[in-house]
Amino acid sequence: MNINRPEDAERERRRSEILAVIDKSEASLAQGKGRRVTTNEDVKKLVDDVKQRGTTRLAAEQITPRSDELAQVRGMLDGRYEDLKSGIIKPIDGEAFFESLRQREDELLRKPSSR
Repeated sequence: MNINRPEDAERERRRSEILAVIDKSEASLAQGKGRRVTTNEDVKKLVDDVKQRGTTRLAAEQITPRSDELAQVRGMLDGRYEDLKSGIIKPIDGEAFFESLRQREDELLRKPSSR
């Protein structure tokens, strides 16, 4: 093929990539890996299988850890509430805390660097 224009070179590059993927797929099928999808029924079955695997994986990977995390956070908050209620820890004014934090930061920034 005579490639004179940039778009021809790009088209040939994409064609070569597609052919390489097809060769790899055919080799995989010859080794008994994967499945051949040639009919609309095959496509529908593949889509259903992928959806089912995805749903199963999401249920296993995401729902269970979130339940565990939620239980952990709930336990921590319950403990903090009990500490406040019993007087073990005292509540602080959030605005006052952040103001003191800003003041400490300003003081640190005003100090000469020891470098």
